[in-house]
Amino acid sequence: MGRDPRSGPADGLISYGSSLTDAFHLVGIYTGRILKGEKPADLPVQQAFRIELILNLKTAKAFGINVSITLLGRADEVIRRRNFVAGFAVGPTD
Repeated sequence: MGRDPRSGPADGLISYGSSLTDAFHLVGIYTGRILKGEKPADLPVQQAFRIELILNLKTAKAFGINVSITLLGRADEVIRRRNFVAGFAVGPTD
């Protein structure tokens, strides 16, 4: 399990958690409100509302794990292959 199998060369097997895209969007909103003069202590606590399930079939295959069709159907993203150049993931992730 990992935070996000799309990032870094570690090739995580599965990730389940809040969307990083949504989290970064919230950071932008908070930053804008603070730059407009609102006090950070007055801002409400929020969290990303979308939860993502990401599966990495390449890693599953390497571990000899058969992923059920039900789990594949529930996944928001399925990574089928990974290309690396100098330790960085490049190219398509499906």
